[in-house]
Amino acid sequence: PFTASHLLGASDGTEDDTPTLIHAPLYKATGSLHGRFQLSPGAEAHLHGAADWFKISQPEKTKMRSYKEGFGPLELSLLGEFYTKPNSGNLVLGLPSETNNAQITMDEGGLSEMVTQSFSLSSKGAKVEPGTDNPLEFTLKVTPSTGLISGTFTLQDPNPQEGKRPTMLLRKTKFSGLIVTHPEVQSGIGFFNLAELPDTTGEKITLTPLQSGRVNFGAIEE
Repeated sequence: PFTASHLLGASDGTEDDTPTLIHAPLYKATGSLHGRFQLSPGAEAHLHGAADWFKISQPEKTKMRSYKEGFGPLELSLLGEFYTKPNSGNLVLGLPSETNNAQITMDEGGLSEMVTQSFSLSSKGAKVEPGTDNPLEFTLKVTPSTGLISGTFTLQDPNPQEGKRPTMLLRKTKFSGLIVTHPEVQSGIGFFNLAELPDTTGEKITLTPLQSGRVNFGAIEE
């Protein structure tokens, strides 16, 4: 993730539909994200645009763990809207005030299949209800004032290196994202970086490549 700042609109304060250009150098100047977007006038300020994201192949001896072989350029669509925190007594995304009213779904990033976990979200926070399966030990934090989401999950797998200890490998992984409100998107969107299991003798799980996967937060789908 990255953040940036830029003057939006015409310099004289009048309405202006000129696109805002963005450019962010990444990966120690071996990649970048660049593109353009526009904000529609009005209080909601819908954002739409497009960008390209790429990373060149990294040196063989680099300590970088994510996509050393590089990628892209990938064509991205940009969507967003001015975020307004919910009124007192209401939940983000208009979720109903009841148990098991939200869920996290994850896929890609080295997961063998899509993962779904239900939560009960209230003004006091998010929790997995007693008696509800939570095999990956998910945790979830939602910050209504900013729209940020974060949490962890843990995978447990047999060590592929036979005869090596530990016999089971734990991969506790963080995820993060933010709530996006837009006529085309009403959900929390985020990512995680999951360490691959070792595939060579003596390889440590703390040094294996990282794969990035998708996170979605929202109402439980019927």
